Amino acid sequence: MGAAGIGAVTGCSSEPFAHFEATAFSAPAQLAIWGLQDATRAKLAKKVWKKLNEMDEEVLQAHLTPEVDFQMRGAALDEAASILQSRELDGALLSIGEHVLALGERGYRPWHVGVPNPINLKPLLSFDLFSDERLITLGQYAAYRQKEDDQIVSKTFESEVGDCASCSVILRGSGGARLAKIATQLYASSKADWPAVMKREGLDTVLWVSKTGRYEATKNFASRTIMVDSRDSLTII
Repeated sequence: MGAAGIGAVTGCSSEPFAHFEATAFSAPAQLAIWGLQDATRAKLAKKVWKKLNEMDEEVLQAHLTPEVDFQMRGAALDEAASILQSRELDGALLSIGEHVLALGERGYRPWHVGVPNPINLKPLLSFDLFSDERLITLGQYAAYRQKEDDQIVSKTFESEVGDCASCSVILRGSGGARLAKIATQLYASSKADWPAVMKREGLDTVLWVSKTGRYEATKNFASRTIMVDSRDSLTII
């Protein structure tokens, strides 16, 4: 499912709901749509995947770095949101790798998403993601593409500082590229420095996990948590 996965997206035939999966930017991508007719949802999903593929072709011509690849996935989420918002659907949830965007609602309740434990990739936290909110979870398992001569290779994003195993950030109405840039800064920060990055960027909903498995959350992030791994407890800062 990528760094941040879509949870609770199964529906039954009586629900105006559909769930689609694909690959975008060499990452798992998922799209859940609530509302519209079956045929319309399928056409809309096809249009979204086509747009993402077109953008990916452009990205592959650029100088690929971790920052560029992650930021372009976020920008692609913006483009996909424009396509989805052009139709009168009730809600949609789209994920591309580590990026997740919520639009509208899933029926009469928010979309429910999860964040994995970067140490073992098992569920760590889950919470509601409300309309027009974006979540990015950037971790040591995150893959990016890089050009080496004429070849495009996939690599795992390791923090140069070495303290951070993953960071999660939630913002409302913020562009995907900007959010990816912020997450990259947080991921590259040390345990002592990440609160300063958070403050400088005006963030108040952040989860930071160290490579030893210790995790800390801002009060806003912790207050939204629905499920916590029973083996650990949150440290509120």
